[in-house]
Amino acid sequence: MYRALTLKALRFKMDLSDEEALTTLAVIQRSVLRKCLSGSLNVTLDGEDVSVAIRATEVTNNTFYAARTPGVRTLMVAWQRAIGQIRSIVTDGRDQGTVVFTDARFKFYVDADVEERVQRRFRELTAAGKTVDLDQLPLI
Repeated sequence: MYRALTLKALRFKMDLSDEEALTTLAVIQRSVLRKCLSGSLNVTLDGEDVSVAIRATEVTNNTFYAARTPGVRTLMVAWQRAIGQIRSIVTDGRDQGTVVFTDARFKFYVDADVEERVQRRFRELTAAGKTVDLDQLPLI
């Protein structure tokens, strides 16, 4: 959700540090999350499949703006909880068990060291046909 919002803001060439504008964009954002038959997640933004686009380096490097904006966080947490009320779901993210789904029946915390996360991201990008310099990947 945060990545889709970031992609949309980048496409509009918005000032990502403008919290009011990001929150307004989040209010009108239309993104859809669907589980595909393969088990992967399909993300649609305004009718366009952006499942690959939201993994672009520019999006990855700028998603923190949306994630740290209080108005955006309030909306996204509410939307995530609404999805969780409709059906059982599996989510991942830094605050899914501590903020979003505090009363979740099951919580699993998986840690990977920085080098492993960088290697995983490198594999994702090269599999998507991107030319990537491993030394230039941000420490995520």
